[in-house]
Amino acid sequence: MSRDLYAQYLMSLGHHQKARDQFKQAYDISCEVNGETDEQSLVLLNSLGKMKFKSGYSQCTWGFLK
Repeated sequence: MSRDLYAQYLMSLGHHQKARDQFKQAYDISCEVNGETDEQSLVLLNSLGKMKFKSGYSQCTWGFLK
């Protein structure tokens, strides 16, 4: 998924908000195409959580897991 790779690139540059937007779009597309329990969707959900944690929003990270 190109949005996923682009989001990882943005995150490595420290553009956390833009990365979050790309991860979220990739996750939404994956859920629509593959379903919420598909492996790729879960990997993207994990990426969203890691991005939030690295951005200093550790409390918000738990929201992705519920």
